[in-house]
Amino acid sequence: MNIDGELKNKKHILFFRVAYKDTDAGGVMYHGNYVTWAERARVGLWYLLKNDMKNDGIFVARKISAEYLAPIKLYDEIKIETEIIKIGNSSLTFRHSFIKNEKRMSKVEIVLVYINHEKFKPSRVPESWKKKFQIISNG
Repeated sequence: MNIDGELKNKKHILFFRVAYKDTDAGGVMYHGNYVTWAERARVGLWYLLKNDMKNDGIFVARKISAEYLAPIKLYDEIKIETEIIKIGNSSLTFRHSFIKNEKRMSKVEIVLVYINHEKFKPSRVPESWKKKFQIISNG
């Protein structure tokens, strides 16, 4: 598998093993690290789709929600399945499912808004990018 993961069945797949730095005092993955790992998965997706962030704009987080279904512990091997559940005019909504032994342990949904570099106002997502994102879009 590529360091950036792989595209499979309209999803981006990335594996990682929970390290000591990812856990809290109770030995489970610290809640803030779900967002960190979701970001790492999206960066891998960006590289695989060959999106250049040196364009006219950037994506910024507008909304983040997380649902914890079962604990993820030190040394667990986790698969993150990333999919786009909505492509809007100026936004993308990602769902990151954290899976252990084929069981979903948690999910993180993140809405990213595309903003213009000069005005820092929402702008339309370039059509060339929308076409690339259709590869993993279910919405």
